[in-house]
Parts: sequence; C-alpha cells; structure tokens
Amino acid sequence: QPPNSKFTETYKCVPLSKSVQKNIQRGGKLLLPSSALEQISFLDISTPFMFKVTNNINGRSTHAGVYEFTAQAGEVCVPQWMIKNLGIPLRGSVVVESVSLPAATFCRLEPLTRNFAYISDVKTVMEENLKYFTCLTEGDTLFIHESNMNQMYKVKVLETKPESAVGVLDCDMEVELSMPEKPKRPTRNSSLEKQQSKIQTNFRPFQGQGQRIDGGEVKTPDSEPKKDDTSFVPFKGKGYSLKNRKHKHENDNDGPQKKKSRLNKDDSNIPN
Repeated sequence: QPPNSKFTETYKCVPLSKSVQKNIQRGGKLLLPSSALEQISFLDISTPFMFKVTNNINGRSTHAGVYEFTAQAGEVCVPQWMIKNLGIPLRGSVVVESVSLPAATFCRLEPLTRNFAYISDVKTVMEENLKYFTCLTEGDTLFIHESNMNQMYKVKVLETKPESAVGVLDCDMEVELSMPEKPKRPTRNSSLEKQQSKIQTNFRPFQGQGQRIDGGEVKTPDSEPKKDDTSFVPFKGKGYSLKNRKHKHENDNDGPQKKKSRLNKDDSNIPN
C-alpha cells in the first residue's frame, strides 16, 4: 500500500466481551474504536478491511478483519484464541496496521482434537465456521464449533496459498485436512472385562500368616521344598503297639541276631 493509504495504530489489547456473539468470539475479527473508522475514511483502503496484528514484545503476528468500530478509545478488542496465539499479556499493547492480502486458493488444516474425526459432515462445519473469518495465517490455532453436538475442536493452519496469509472472503479455496487416526470407542463390555481381569489378577486370597496353638512354626506351601516324586505310596508310616514298643516296618533292616535275642528275652518270662 502507498504511504498515504496505510493505517497504523498502537492499542491496548483487551479480550472480546462475553456479550458479543459467540460466533464472533470464535472468529477472526476485531473491534476497533470509532476513531479508527474516521482515519480509515480518509485513506485509500479497499474493503473488506484486513489488518495485521503484531505483538511487539515477541514479534508474533496474525491477521484479522473488523467486526465493528465500537471499542473504547485507545483499545482494540481481540478474540481470546488470538490473544493466546500471540502471547499477549493482560492489557498488553499491539500494533494494528492495514494490509492487502491475496484471495486464498488453498489451505491445509490439521485437527488437534482427535474427536474431530467423528464429525459426519466436515465440509459443512468448516464452511459454517470460516465465514466468521476474514483472513487466515499460517501457524494459527483456531477453534471450530460443531453445532449439532455443541462441541469445540482445535484446528491448526499448516499452510495457505498463494501466500502465508490470505483472505478467505468471496474466494474459491481448496481445503485439505490432515485428519488424525480415528480412535476406537470403548464399549461397555470391554471396559467391564478389563476391570474384572484387573481384579482377578490383583486378588490373592489367604495372604496372612497363621499361628499354631503349640507355638510351633507354621509351614506354608511356599516354604516347603518341592518334591519331584509325587506318586502315592501306601503304608509308609510306623505303628506303635499297646506296650509302647515299636513295631518294625517290613522294610526295617533288623538283623537275625536282634530278632533272636528279642525272642529269648520274651521266653524267659514264661513260667516253667
């Protein structure tokens, strides 16, 4: 633009009031003071009005249109998403200057919200939201509203053509979406099975330690050594007679001499 047809002013940045329509709050338009309209009326600036908004502290900038000239003197009302993108502090200052942008021919967007993949009619939703924007700038993160489900989605502007900032009013623009993978919706049965398996895995009954009445050591299956031979062999114990004399097992190795002496001893008690 020639020097005599360029509007440039520094304003205090304030967020859009909640009284403004929500579509405007989510869109890409500013509220400028009436003094800005007076200055523009003396300049050779074509409509629709487009402005570059710059945070001089960090150098970040974006582009926007104008919704109304009803802001307080010395202030510019900016959508909250734009304030966040630019990193503008509370009541910080921004530079607003008029620009002329080419009509958009291409725009590539990346949904940052995974549930965006569930929108049934993406084209209609995007057209409904983009009509509240005058410009798009590469790197901006926008908020897209889906009215049927009343959901908000974050979308990042990855690329615009023919330049890095374009006008989107009355243009034939191709929109490409870099869609995220559609997540699997969890079912009720799968969630219940997952919870039940977790409970079964973590539950181990009878983990306490018992005590014997006689004070002896309690043997547990974990403390006893494992035996490889688990075959059942009957009658392996030792019996006791009523005379408190041990009965030898048939496998005992009592020699003939011991058995004979025992018999002789018993015979000595027999009366003659």
